Amino acid sequence: MVLKRAAEKARRDGILELAAAAPSWFFDRTARRRYIRYRSEDTFSVGKEQYPYCYATYNVSWKNPRSVEIPVAKAEIRRAEPTRMLEVGNVLSHYGVKGHDVVDKYERASDVINEDVVSFEPGQQYDLIVSVSTLEHVGFDSGESGTAPEKVLEAVERMKSWLADEGRLFVTVPYDYNPHLDEYLRNEAFGFTERRYPHRYSKWNEWQECSWDELTETTWGAPYEYANGLTLAWFDQGENR
Repeated sequence: MVLKRAAEKARRDGILELAAAAPSWFFDRTARRRYIRYRSEDTFSVGKEQYPYCYATYNVSWKNPRSVEIPVAKAEIRRAEPTRMLEVGNVLSHYGVKGHDVVDKYERASDVINEDVVSFEPGQQYDLIVSVSTLEHVGFDSGESGTAPEKVLEAVERMKSWLADEGRLFVTVPYDYNPHLDEYLRNEAFGFTERRYPHRYSKWNEWQECSWDELTETTWGAPYEYANGLTLAWFDQGENR
């Protein structure tokens, strides 16, 4: 697989680009082996549930919050029929989850609907809607002219409206990336029915659940790269009827 990827990169970008990328490839694979070998924990907890960490080559998940977000998201989608599921932001396909509707305004890929979440009109109601580390970009750094902090509120309300009678919404967002979104979460503006807050506590990318107050003490990019705290949030349509 590595040789195949190297050959593809050489054809696409040239041998000089391949040579420049080689040290990074080697480091990532070496780091992955070290992370797996020296971890003190193989699982993490959210509420009463235990999850295995995600070790995926794509986006070097063993070094960032994807190690936590992907397992929880995959647990949610096991309960849903793919044809009755929507993903906002094309993330899960990179981790082997396909066959469901995906709407993503910017990422070009097969089977991805390139529309804005606030103008998208689905042709059905969904039993499950999932969004992994996407909402923090809506109206904030999504490539639009200027910022529109309130746009994320509209996005979540629209996602709720696409749920079937007993449908479920699951989202993950990093803390300390989008201050407007953090403030909305602080004020419970989204009306989520459940929220959990994992935070990273070691250089080996180990995570454990914390309180909201503890989450607000985490910082994006420090002491570890990427998010050091997450909000995992659920909205159950059945509880609001």
